[in-house]
Amino acid sequence: MRTINSGTRRSSRLMNLSGLIILMAVIALVCIPGCCVADTGSGSTKTITDMDGRTLTIPTTLNHVLTTYPPTSNLVYMLAPEKLMGWQTSAGKNKYMKDEYKNLPVVGGWYGGLTANYETFMSMNPDAIFEGFTRTGNYQETIDERQKNLNPYPLIEVADSTDVNNYTPSVKFMGETLGGDAKTKADELNTFYTTVYNKVKDKAQTIPQDKRKKVYYAEGVDGLKTEPDNSHVQLINLCGGINVASKVAVKGGMGETPVNIEDIISWNPDVIIVREPKFYSDIYSDPNWQKIKAVQDKQVYLAPSDPLGWFDRPPCVNTVIGIPWVAKVLYPDEFKDLDITSLTKEFYSKFYHYDLTDSDVKDIMTGSGLQSY
Repeated sequence: MRTINSGTRRSSRLMNLSGLIILMAVIALVCIPGCCVADTGSGSTKTITDMDGRTLTIPTTLNHVLTTYPPTSNLVYMLAPEKLMGWQTSAGKNKYMKDEYKNLPVVGGWYGGLTANYETFMSMNPDAIFEGFTRTGNYQETIDERQKNLNPYPLIEVADSTDVNNYTPSVKFMGETLGGDAKTKADELNTFYTTVYNKVKDKAQTIPQDKRKKVYYAEGVDGLKTEPDNSHVQLINLCGGINVASKVAVKGGMGETPVNIEDIISWNPDVIIVREPKFYSDIYSDPNWQKIKAVQDKQVYLAPSDPLGWFDRPPCVNTVIGIPWVAKVLYPDEFKDLDITSLTKEFYSKFYHYDLTDSDVKDIMTGSGLQSY
């Protein structure tokens, strides 16, 4: 039998202790709060803090993700389209989107009063599920309930990405969480956004109050629905316009407050921005609208919406390209230096992974009514 003397035992204990100290030091370095990575045996995981301050354990690499909310789906598509597993609604009719993205399944979601099916999300076996949220009402109870129903898949909360004045944090967080090339892409998108945003905002702020255009946003097939300030019309104020319907009642869900033609005649807007193509094609021949200055002056514009809305629906990072478009619509002389053709091509390439031709841009602009671009 092999005998171990006391000196050997002490050396052995010291070696074991040293090894334990080294191991603990490695763990301490790796498990820094907010980026802890640990081997689970079946793959690597990491600990993150989402934008609601919740601590979550998610896979280190996210290859396949779902979202419950259109603005969040749009962000994933912009940052890492190959990771997106589905849309809230069909994207199949979009011309300026590659087939592999627009033909993704429709999974639904929880937004605008709509309710999705938990089993649909879970059956697709995503690495994680992203959800947009606003801190209103009992939102925390909603988050907890939804996470309970979606277990074991982590539900990652992304702060509301619908504020045109503050897109940067959500884009940055999504890029970091998706990882890989998405982090660099987030920096690229934020640079484009802040450059266009600051250029338009700085110029718009110099426009005297008495020179600012009055704008009506026409929704619905008859143009008789609209939005108050701070909802789906943020680009009007950002670009130096005045929303004539700023005082209409706030309507929940999908918005769209009904108004009547008498209201619009009394507001007498200088410019009308239209959401529905059918109404845009009819407005100049509709006798009900002939008394309105914008119609008389041919200042009616259809907001482009392929593959996503430039002005609205949803109000998200997709409206970044709407910033220079609205600026040109409202004040073509003040924004002569904005090269909308170049900006549109750059935006579609960076945000939508689609390369437009000059002819494509001309079709988009002409279709919107913007003749000078």
